[in-house]
Amino acid sequence: MNTGLTNNAVRAIAISSANIFAGTAGNGVFLSTNNASNWAPIVSGITNSNVTSIIAMSPYLSLGTNGGGVFASNDNGTTWSPNNTGLTDLNVKALGICGYSLFAGTTGSGVFKYTYPVSWATANTGLTNLNIYTFINVGTDLYAGTQGGGVFKSTDNGVNWTAVNNGLSFLYVSCFAVSGSAIFVGTNGGGVFVSLNNGASWSAVNTGLTPLDVYSLAANATDIFAGTNNNGIWKRALSEVVGLKNESKEQNSVKIFPNPFNDKIKFESLESFAQVSITDAFGKIVYNETIIRDSSEIDLSSLSSGVYFLSIKSKNSSIVRRLVKEN
Repeated sequence: MNTGLTNNAVRAIAISSANIFAGTAGNGVFLSTNNASNWAPIVSGITNSNVTSIIAMSPYLSLGTNGGGVFASNDNGTTWSPNNTGLTDLNVKALGICGYSLFAGTTGSGVFKYTYPVSWATANTGLTNLNIYTFINVGTDLYAGTQGGGVFKSTDNGVNWTAVNNGLSFLYVSCFAVSGSAIFVGTNGGGVFVSLNNGASWSAVNTGLTPLDVYSLAANATDIFAGTNNNGIWKRALSEVVGLKNESKEQNSVKIFPNPFNDKIKFESLESFAQVSITDAFGKIVYNETIIRDSSEIDLSSLSSGVYFLSIKSKNSSIVRRLVKEN
């Protein structure tokens, strides 16, 4: 698994097509093209080796570094170049995408927003804590986790931020995860919290979780996984979280197929009058329509091949799915 990986201090992992990228603290980025059996260092264009975050939306990638700002690739990681025009703080801890924009979270200067093809600019209106450690995009909303200020939410693509910390008793946020309509927060000392109402309130879900220093989270259809500081990985069934089991079933009842697709995708079991939007790798909206029927088909043959993100919002639910268009 670690053959060729000369630094085991891995701070970020991202997958783009058949490529897996691992960002390390001190030795830059490593690439695996054979499902992590072997790794090789990437040296073309990356001049800072302290990698903190990677975002991959094939064939586009961005990585954040501690001291070198942001580097970008438009060829699945073969070549890289700095993307720092207007980025006055090069200590980038987190990267996020929402709408048309790329966001960089810094450790002291808050949030910077990049809208292609312009440049970076600060986006801190409403932020009362400028130590940004993590982002997550849920539908059209962007959440930022801070060290000491808890969670902030933007509903207008980073123009304004509002603190959403009701019930969040520990404000040192290190990571996010999403499953269906549930948003999970990992904290440095307070364990894991969950919100089932878009951040309006949070509840601790730490039963059985002995170490409360949580540095990473991931979720699949059945479980939430927590990576801890020196205590390994812990798991809890999503069905044990109050209210989540039924909501997850509701989300999974919506059928979207085929995926990957060539020209058209079909929907089944949608709520009536659902708002369907699709964004490309840059966050640009390429499709936006209200679908009235519970079963429908949309033609996406005009889109280029690559990764897209589908958002479905209705009266009672919000769903985000990853789509892959093939030639």
